[in-house]
Amino acid sequence: MTTVFELELAESIEAGKSYAPRTFREWIEQELIIPDGPFVGERFRIERQPAHGVWIDAVDDPQWTELVFTAVTQFGKSLMAHVAPILYHTCELGQSLTWALPTADMADTKWQQDFRPVMEANPTLRKLLPTRGSGSRGGKVRDMITLANGAILKIQSVGLDDSAKGGFTSPIMAATEAAGFSKAGESSVEADPLRQAKARQRAYKRSMRRSYVEGTLTTEEELPWALYEGSSKSRLVAPCPHCLEYVHPTEDDLIGWQDARSEMEAIDNSHWRCPKCKRRISEPDRHKALLKTKLVHDGQTLDRDGRVHGKKPPTTRLWFHATPFFNLLLEPADIGAEEWATMQIPEDTAERIAAEKERAQFRWAKTYKPPAIDGQIDLSREGIAGRRNDLPQNALPNDVGLLVYAFDTGDRKGWFASMGTRPNGELFVPTYGDFDIPSDKAQVEVAIQAALEGQIPMLSAGLPKQSGGTMRPHAVGCDCGHRQKATWAWTRHGDLNPRQALDQWAIAMRGRGESQMESRQRWNCPKDRGSMVRQIGDDRTWYIEWVKRANVFEMHWDADGYKLHVQHGLTLDLHAPGSISFFAGSNRTHSRIARHCINERLIYEFVPLKGKVARWHRFGDNHLLDCMAMCYALLVKLGYQPPSLPRVSEQAPPPGNIAEHKQHVDTQNTTPVTTPSQVSANQPGSASSDASSAEAARARISAWIKSIS
Repeated sequence: MTTVFELELAESIEAGKSYAPRTFREWIEQELIIPDGPFVGERFRIERQPAHGVWIDAVDDPQWTELVFTAVTQFGKSLMAHVAPILYHTCELGQSLTWALPTADMADTKWQQDFRPVMEANPTLRKLLPTRGSGSRGGKVRDMITLANGAILKIQSVGLDDSAKGGFTSPIMAATEAAGFSKAGESSVEADPLRQAKARQRAYKRSMRRSYVEGTLTTEEELPWALYEGSSKSRLVAPCPHCLEYVHPTEDDLIGWQDARSEMEAIDNSHWRCPKCKRRISEPDRHKALLKTKLVHDGQTLDRDGRVHGKKPPTTRLWFHATPFFNLLLEPADIGAEEWATMQIPEDTAERIAAEKERAQFRWAKTYKPPAIDGQIDLSREGIAGRRNDLPQNALPNDVGLLVYAFDTGDRKGWFASMGTRPNGELFVPTYGDFDIPSDKAQVEVAIQAALEGQIPMLSAGLPKQSGGTMRPHAVGCDCGHRQKATWAWTRHGDLNPRQALDQWAIAMRGRGESQMESRQRWNCPKDRGSMVRQIGDDRTWYIEWVKRANVFEMHWDADGYKLHVQHGLTLDLHAPGSISFFAGSNRTHSRIARHCINERLIYEFVPLKGKVARWHRFGDNHLLDCMAMCYALLVKLGYQPPSLPRVSEQAPPPGNIAEHKQHVDTQNTTPVTTPSQVSANQPGSASSDASSAEAARARISAWIKSIS
């Protein structure tokens, strides 16, 4: 007869056994119970949404250490890509993780509506609900949640102070509503919030880390689409029931609603077709086909038997993108009716623009692009990164005319870029990069000044020419919009005499314009010189001002205009006047500066009752774009004449709009491109492109300095 003691001992031994953790597929099929909806109380079944199975298997694939998930609405995106992975790591694997959300207030809503119902629906998970602290007994969630097994969900949001984000490390990070992580909060001096969240993983080996990023596609510059480059670029495919080819139907393959005369007719006529054979795919056939859904990565192909050919791409970032064809929770009639209703809204109205955004982001899971308007500069990361010449980094062609450098600084890092001119008016960037500012060991402004002083050897050494000899920059600028005292101290030297260590002119630069996010002030150039304003550019895109309290000169420049000049130069044919190219290398070499150059865009949209409106939008780090724009302004100051910008629109936008100012500037810059050698010698800062250009330019700069001092 078994005693009570023996029973308790057996239970203790059983409880003390160590079991191998289940795979994500095993765990989700055995533990996940649907908490609401038409299948409430039932266990999760992949057959209801076969594309979920492809995602689940990807989570189990050790190659992927960063998994990006985006999908149409009503796909189960939040449950599959956020709730389930977090519960798997915390409840099954017992791992703590960083829970990244756009706002701290969102944590309580997500916990109460998404997480708690799933855990309460399953007896095993219910035992792991927090018994004390934040989120326990239905209480409000604050900075962290501690489950009954000791696993922690540490909340990190965009709004938190940087100091509140450190101190907690975990190999796992899960972010939701990814678009909210595209830029840092105003008080943050660190990288964008997603990188800050991932930085908490660095205490662990790369092979131990795992990141989940879930969100709706918004624009190309925002997350999650910003993570597409460098990813597996995977796509879902399923076999056509007719031609048996594995296909990926898009919005062009949902037909029938276009010619409908009513909403009911659109509902009746909407259906999917195969993009290959163009035959109609019925709903029963679509359901059968989706049971064979596969995930194909960039560079891979499938044969009719579903065999994958080609290796996986050499990346650890998975891109999972679910489009409407692969969503069994909605039928083509549902989508076709919405498409028809959208097309009935008059164009160029606020309601139509809102409907188009909703259509792109939620119905078709694609990025929204504003209507194309004349004058919009078409930039792409690949196109910019591919603009290379045949010169190695830090080398100059023999026919270089002018050479300038510009610096931009933060509290922990600084950036620089250089730019030179050639006789035909083209521009080239021989080098760019960044440098550390060890502000954690000194006062910030002291550290910035010391870091700038550390750049003097590079500047004084100059860059070598192909045929021999070197050229030092004719001018050096440093942005003083951030920690201005440090920049003033670095550029101040007596009465603005050329610095002996540099033997060149260094000046503080202050960009003005709506693209300067702190001020959002429109560029306004003084009309006349005076005791403070010492010089004004002929094109009125820059002026020199004496800052009495700092005992320095500042060059104020039209940040909006010169950023447009840089971006326009990155679209012109190589070797054309005004075109910009980088030193030799691969697309990967220049991927960072390409990203900086598109992270700030002047976007033109039609706004009802106002017409065509242009506004600057920043989506991430843009420091190298700032440096290139400052270089461009310095070159114009020294005599370079840029080509005209493309016109924004024939119709003038409302007063106070950026586009209006750009159109005005365009009318002032209609002169043909003039090479540095053609600039009048009596123009301050001009330079020729012959062998003595460097010395001639320095002589003119010295004369100009004396004239304004």
